[in-house]
Amino acid sequence: MPLSTFYLSRILGTRVTFENQKAVGRMQDFVVDVTAVRPKVIAVQVKFGNQSIVIDFEHFDIEREG
Repeated sequence: MPLSTFYLSRILGTRVTFENQKAVGRMQDFVVDVTAVRPKVIAVQVKFGNQSIVIDFEHFDIEREG
């Protein structure tokens, strides 16, 4: 079950996987919309080797491991 709240410090550097559980990179940073009453994550920066890309947060679920 996806989490709705989490601490950034606890998930930075964690593996990013697709639905097939294949690791594709590591979570590097978040893009946050600070104009909302409650700041909202809108995208995630993922590092792939020596490159990084920004992916829309709608494509992510944050889940507890184990």
